[in-house]
Amino acid sequence: MKVKELKASATIEMAYIVPITLFIIMAIIFIVFYFHDKNILIGAAAETAVIGTQVERRKDIKGTVDLEDVFAGRVENKLIIFPNHQVRVEQSRKEITVYVSAEKGWLQLHIKQGAYKMEPEASIRRVKVWGDAAKDFFKGDKIEFGEEVQ
Repeated sequence: MKVKELKASATIEMAYIVPITLFIIMAIIFIVFYFHDKNILIGAAAETAVIGTQVERRKDIKGTVDLEDVFAGRVENKLIIFPNHQVRVEQSRKEITVYVSAEKGWLQLHIKQGAYKMEPEASIRRVKVWGDAAKDFFKGDKIEFGEEVQ
């Protein structure tokens, strides 16, 4: 009789252990997909912000590129579990910010990525102009200000 009880108890234990194990495995897979999707959306938002700053620097194509379409192209044909996402792009004088919201069931993602509008050529020109002005002011090594008046 004890042998039959042991076989039956093993079956009952497996009836509890197998579903719990499968649930844990499925939860791990789901969590991995969540972070995978989060990284894809963060990367696409960052690339969109950088592309926006590059477009703003170029005077010939400024204002012709829709950044929301750029973001949509970045996440197109990707294997993500958040198929419905909303994108909002805000442009200020110094920065382009991309906001992404996505949700599926009780899971939600809210992403904000931004890039500053850099104008290195303006600061280079300013340094050159000030450098030229300083050379004209000092006229080489001779400094003309600060002399004592008699």
